[in-house]
Amino acid sequence: TTVKGSFEKLKDIIPAEENGTPNAKPEGYVTLTFDKGDHGKEITGQTVYYVNPKADPAKTLGDKSIVKPTVKAEIGYKFTGWDTEDNFEIKDNKTVKAKYDPIADVVPKDNPQGGENEKPDGYITVTFSTETNGKIKGTTNTKTKVVYVNPNKAVVLKGQDPEVTPNTGFDFADWDTQIGKKIQYSDGDTIKALYNAKGDVIPQENPNGSDKPAGYL
Repeated sequence: TTVKGSFEKLKDIIPAEENGTPNAKPEGYVTLTFDKGDHGKEITGQTVYYVNPKADPAKTLGDKSIVKPTVKAEIGYKFTGWDTEDNFEIKDNKTVKAKYDPIADVVPKDNPQGGENEKPDGYITVTFSTETNGKIKGTTNTKTKVVYVNPNKAVVLKGQDPEVTPNTGFDFADWDTQIGKKIQYSDGDTIKALYNAKGDVIPQENPNGSDKPAGYL
């Protein structure tokens, strides 16, 4: 009696899990693992595949059957890609790690080159406000400047503060927060401008009148 068996050819790339059900690793296959890497907060999606190292042509990381997982970076970092190119041929066990770049601890909302900067994930909003007695220099009547700040860091905001043009009758004195010191801010903090009121009549000291306050006659 002859017994004939039918065998289904295994796929060259098999996810370690499908719809919550684990797949057995075929004999002779190698393991491809995706890792969230240093400064990765979490990784979601398919992270492990079993690959036939003798596939012809060789299977590469960029194969359409390999759907790369999604990673989320720690606060202060941005995901930039994976440490292995898509043309890498998978012929042995391989771990592919996510890569990240650090983000500045303070990012102004308004980009000096035009437009707005994207708010980094997890960052908080801190606002400079000129209040009622002034405005931001070079604007019609803009009174606020927003910066995005890493909530886990104490930062110096000196240099991020806008230049203030005081209203007639006032001198800009300072900000109500010591922005030259490292401070750990909270979301929604507002740094307010402080002013000194000028007198209604100010004696002229320079003969040419160069000391005349703006807005005075």
